Amino acid sequence: MENKKSLMTRVAQYIVDRRRLILIVFIALALVSVYTSTLVETNDSLEHFLPADTETRLGLDIMDREFVTYDTAQIVVRNISLEQAKALSDEIASVENVKEVEFDDSADHYKELSALFDVTFTGAGDDSTSKAALDEIEARLSAYDLYVNTKVGNPLKVIIDSEMIIVDIIAFVIIILVLLLTSRTYGEIPVLLLTFGAAALLNMGTNFLMGEISFVTDSIALVLQLALAIDYAIILCHRFTEEQADKQPREAAIAALSKAIPEIAGSSLTTI
Repeated sequence: MENKKSLMTRVAQYIVDRRRLILIVFIALALVSVYTSTLVETNDSLEHFLPADTETRLGLDIMDREFVTYDTAQIVVRNISLEQAKALSDEIASVENVKEVEFDDSADHYKELSALFDVTFTGAGDDSTSKAALDEIEARLSAYDLYVNTKVGNPLKVIIDSEMIIVDIIAFVIIILVLLLTSRTYGEIPVLLLTFGAAALLNMGTNFLMGEISFVTDSIALVLQLALAIDYAIILCHRFTEEQADKQPREAAIAALSKAIPEIAGSSLTTI
């Protein structure tokens, strides 16, 4: 090793020689993150994250001040007669916090045994009363072939949450397969999975410092982080294996880390 060590080598040596202290610190941070992750608030409105000086945001603010935009829903019920549709229209109108139901026997609202009900609620701006009314309508019409198109209750969030469960499972399976194919020993796999889990926990816990996050971020951050982390882990592990061929474990770890830091930093900066 050269007498004058490079900056990366000194940083790597510091990390390796103080690995136990660093491990204790990260365990403590992970435990704190378990608690702080429960304090993170999720904002369901994408409009909230628009810069205040953008034309879109200014236009939305003007609309909110000048107009009352009631919550609405389009409800389609299939395989019913016109008489049944009229009865359902009255049924929907009787629900509390329903302001108006638009339905008639024209082709715009009834066609091929399918009825379209345009429902307007008394609440505005995704009021909780609108969500309660919509839930009541869906409960009363649960026996029918039903389709609802609305922004009430943020259905986009519901769809993303349900689909991300499947995505997370697929991502986990892919990560296991990649680790099985790229790891030199099976012992690397549980260590790396534990590292990924701790990193994800720290990410979720430190979101508390931001006050609140978007529901989109809350849904996809974990799988994106895992996808990136596996790349960085493979870089470091392969570097260590190469250096271990002619060095002792400590020196191999220092050399591998000093060479992997610029590579991982460059990759992460590209991602950012």
